[in-house]
Amino acid sequence: MKNIKTLVCSIVIVVLFSACRRIDTGNDQKLTHALQLAGNNRSELEDVLKHYSGTEDSLKYKAAVFLIKYMPGKFAAMFPEYDNYKPVFDTLEKLNNDYEKAYQNDHIEFYKLYKRTALNYMMAKHHIKATAGLDFKVKEDIKTITADFLIEDIDYAFKAWQMPWNKNLSFNDFCEYLLPYRYGNEELQFWRKSFYENNIHLLDSFKNEKDPVKVCMYLKGMHDVTRSEMAELGGLTNAIKPLDLIRINTTTSCKDETGVVLLRLRALGVPLSRLTFPYWGNWGSGHDINGLLMLDGKWMPLETGTGTNKFSPPAQFKTSKMFIETYSDQINSGFISNVNSLYVVNPNYIDITQCITKVTDLTIPFKNLQNGSRSCLCTFNNSDWIPVAASTVQNNRSVFKQVGKGVIYMAGTIASGELTLNGDPFLVDSNGVISQISPSAKYKAITLFRKYPPSDLLNKLLPTLRGCYFQGSNDSLFTNALTLWKIDTLTSLHTVEKTLENAKFQYIRLVFPDISRMSEGLGGIQIYSSVKTEKKLLTGKPISSVRASKTFYNHVFDNNPLTFIKIINQKSVDFKQFYDGENLTVPDKQLFWIGLNFGEQKDITSLEISPRTDDNDVNNTESYELFYWKNDWVSLGQKRATANQIEFNVPENALYLLKNVNKGREIRIFKYENGHQLWY
Repeated sequence: MKNIKTLVCSIVIVVLFSACRRIDTGNDQKLTHALQLAGNNRSELEDVLKHYSGTEDSLKYKAAVFLIKYMPGKFAAMFPEYDNYKPVFDTLEKLNNDYEKAYQNDHIEFYKLYKRTALNYMMAKHHIKATAGLDFKVKEDIKTITADFLIEDIDYAFKAWQMPWNKNLSFNDFCEYLLPYRYGNEELQFWRKSFYENNIHLLDSFKNEKDPVKVCMYLKGMHDVTRSEMAELGGLTNAIKPLDLIRINTTTSCKDETGVVLLRLRALGVPLSRLTFPYWGNWGSGHDINGLLMLDGKWMPLETGTGTNKFSPPAQFKTSKMFIETYSDQINSGFISNVNSLYVVNPNYIDITQCITKVTDLTIPFKNLQNGSRSCLCTFNNSDWIPVAASTVQNNRSVFKQVGKGVIYMAGTIASGELTLNGDPFLVDSNGVISQISPSAKYKAITLFRKYPPSDLLNKLLPTLRGCYFQGSNDSLFTNALTLWKIDTLTSLHTVEKTLENAKFQYIRLVFPDISRMSEGLGGIQIYSSVKTEKKLLTGKPISSVRASKTFYNHVFDNNPLTFIKIINQKSVDFKQFYDGENLTVPDKQLFWIGLNFGEQKDITSLEISPRTDDNDVNNTESYELFYWKNDWVSLGQKRATANQIEFNVPENALYLLKNVNKGREIRIFKYENGHQLWY
């Protein structure tokens, strides 16, 4: 009986003690809800609030409230095998430090290839695979974050707020763009104090600086030159621990690239955030960059890498929408995320499209919808219409503000996460004029050359093949080689063929006369003989003036122009020689050639050279299907190309889509005017 009384008393004391620890959240329902969600971790969060409950820490108390009340939904992606990456990360850190000390940012292109070689070697050595789809566990911040972590983050964020250029930075902006403790879904780590104390000396010359732009560009440029994106770590996207991400200076995506900048600059007092283009208005993907909050309250989109200018999208990209990420919830976010295949509005974004492109406001009619219904604006993203901005219906219409010009849109509604399209697609031209795209009953013939917009990069690589020439010889040293074909010019990404007569050789090679820069234009070479009037692709032993890897040779001779090679002039850099997949370094001022040894003389009837390509051109003998939009994609039938172009009879004033029947995934909407495909 005595023991029972003792137990009851103990329980009462614990309950009373816990009640005393409870924080009065007043009328702040979000804070109350967050503390309830914390469960067993509530005491850690309340310890933070109690720590700053004094009047002298009133702003820090408000900062703690801010972090806690908007914490639900934020989490870490925990990889059980994360510690296995330590030797890989150690190697990358050492490579970066040694490079910056020895080369002072010279030969960076060569270094990054060497870095990738080392990464691949270390990952193979430690049996590590970091491709997409790694298993991870969700660790919710609200249920696991510690008081010590939050207190350190808050204290050092306030130190950063005291920098002279932040004199007029509001408390609200401080909370949104200096205070947040994570860059993505990484496992939480005590990073802010460590980075601040180890790098605060960098700001000695900025003690009187009032402009954050100057400080930002100075800090941003430090170590940026060694930063590189490597797909080999793709499975860890946005989940590398902060201090690891900083030290390895190696990212998996543009999200990581913004992350490493966020960590470094926020720690030292530069207010910035992640800017995101959810989807380009005329391309099949999106992009993330950083943005700096300037003294006038406007945002400066920052170039990637060491660039110190305002970011401008490449000329071939059109901006439909751009948003800035916030820590807190925004009432009128407008940003749409895809969660478990359902479209939902993500509250942690503000629309700032006008900071990057010319915009207009749109009013779209929606019939027979209740006020408050969710409406959206869509762009086409390679396979379907994707929502890029949300609004609400009022009086059978929705207003979409800051809409990028020069883009084709489609209106829609979202209910229970499902998208329903509404009406016809429409173009918002460069003047903001809207024109509906609705097929007419009148038909016309059109000639098509591609199914996807031409690539500026690939077209720029074509000249790197100019001047190359094929030689044949029956001598392995090519002492008396005969020049069979010189590549004077290439005008498209298609494979080009040269027929030969009376050519009988054991050795054939392609010579690159000038490797003064990186050459990335070669997709492959094919050498043919004839058997009963049919072409026969010849195979043999690969040979080259500089020994290459098996992968390099395969990419040259696999009859697949989508695989390509990179030939790099070493230019006396004293990195250890290396071979990395499709890359090959060639000593400075040395003639480079590559070819085949057939083992015996062969009758050579034709040669082919394939430029590096995206294979989105219309190709002779391949089959294509054309669609136009009328409430859905309507097929105009399939046809087999008889040349590197194809003709269809189509309804005028329609929106079109061309697909290769048997291969490829890249497709893009286009209009057809004055004999040309106009891509959107």
